Amino acid sequence: MSKGQFQRCPPGQKTARMLKVEANLGRTLEEDYRTEYLEGALGQKRLAGRWGVGRSLIFGSGLARGRRSWVEMLGLPKKREIAAAEGRGHGAGVGSCPLCGVADIPLDSAHWIPREHAGPDDWWNKLSVCPNCHRRLDRGDTKTIKAVRVLMVCRIAERFVAKNPRIAPEELDSVMAQIVTRKADTRKP
Repeated sequence: MSKGQFQRCPPGQKTARMLKVEANLGRTLEEDYRTEYLEGALGQKRLAGRWGVGRSLIFGSGLARGRRSWVEMLGLPKKREIAAAEGRGHGAGVGSCPLCGVADIPLDSAHWIPREHAGPDDWWNKLSVCPNCHRRLDRGDTKTIKAVRVLMVCRIAERFVAKNPRIAPEELDSVMAQIVTRKADTRKP
């Protein structure tokens, strides 16, 4: 039997380090992961800092010598898996391209207003498309731009109304204008 820091932990059992982190947090790793990372505002780096371990120990995949990350050991869901299941695009998900219909491929997270043109990283400025459609969008293909514009206007209006029944017309108008013109609103509030 191997004795050392990389000794394999049996399935369903937590390592001594995991138990120590849980004692410090006063809650289980699964609860903290769900509330602070999946549903909360912490990213991978900040969650790792909160737990006092390196990011790759929690989130790494394909670690050397058959080691597994804590996410793998605990069977925790990944953000991209949840996003793909809910139909939201965070990139790197697998699904069907809404533009060309190609199915079961990794989707790219494309920016409607490109970053180099001050496009924000806001949810409304991103969509998940196949790599080919992403390339056509970035290269300015007229047909792709028109299809994306229609898709985004419908998606944005639907989401705004569903999540914000009392949305300020000015806010909806601002976002829609940015989508239609494909230019970022760089005015300071």
